[in-house]
Amino acid sequence: MLSAIKTLNEKFDLKIICLGSIDQDFIAGLSAAEKKCLNEYKHGIISILKSVVSVVKFRPDYLLTSLWRSSLTGIVATLFLNKTVYVACIHSSKFQHVIERFFNTLAVRKANFVFADSNIVKEFVGRFTSSDKIRVISFLTKRDQIEFRTPNFRPDHVFRFVFIGRIAKVKRIDRAIEIIEWLVKRGVAVHFDIYGPDDGEKKRLKQIIKERRLDSNVSFFEAVSPNTVGTVFRSYNYLLHMSDREGFAMSVAEAMQNGLICFVTAVGEIPRYSADMKSAVLFESPLCDDPERCADKILRVLKDEDLCLSISRNAQKVFLSKMTYAESLSEEINNIRV
Repeated sequence: MLSAIKTLNEKFDLKIICLGSIDQDFIAGLSAAEKKCLNEYKHGIISILKSVVSVVKFRPDYLLTSLWRSSLTGIVATLFLNKTVYVACIHSSKFQHVIERFFNTLAVRKANFVFADSNIVKEFVGRFTSSDKIRVISFLTKRDQIEFRTPNFRPDHVFRFVFIGRIAKVKRIDRAIEIIEWLVKRGVAVHFDIYGPDDGEKKRLKQIIKERRLDSNVSFFEAVSPNTVGTVFRSYNYLLHMSDREGFAMSVAEAMQNGLICFVTAVGEIPRYSADMKSAVLFESPLCDDPERCADKILRVLKDEDLCLSISRNAQKVFLSKMTYAESLSEEINNIRV
């Protein structure tokens, strides 16, 4: 949404309701006019009620909700808004818990339209509502165009891998750490940096790192502001992203735009916008569950400078002609009618 605020604010009378605290570092790049669009409501049932009142008073032509708490706001608010076009935005192909299932399923069925972040999510949502009202929105936040970089392999080179995202169980960072362990066993000088907010996995992962004596090979860092993600990516040549489940996988797309060689599981939308050994390195089941074989495949790529350069250049070309989230969202809002 941050990437679309400027465009949406220019085209519409925009109001954004945030259910929870707004991280000031995340909105530092917005103008004063854009920040005025933001309305903060802390977590809790009182905040939900206040957000409903705020929406009803605003009487929007279009109401978009994202994630289950806002689905609750949208469901209640639309009871008082007969002329509002309600759009439920869904980002995952699996519900994380019962509460999310209840409210997001209800929102999808009540909504006039559903915006999905990938074709895999569209297929999932189609189980709960008519496919005719589902639209796939691009989740590409920006089109980075940078100079081609040349990852290379030297005996004295430390291969620096990065992960940017939630430190959550579904992201299978434990699987990535096991791959790093196997690379170390093969004598590869390697370091793995993990950036992101803790979703309850960091303590367990730190224990794994300690048990496997990888303290000098794996490090944790705080979440990265959207404004600085590109800068962080350009400090690395390799992304290691071994998630069990994804929608669009924005961090993978951004890493590809920045020329990183992405070692990733073939889940969600990833295999639709990348090709194995051409624009990324993909791991499909059962290979992705065998860290030793994954490490072997990674090592083969690292040793081939020409292949690394080819993958890096192809990755940067993938999204050059694709619509961004702001462009796609604006277009779909203009196209939808009840």
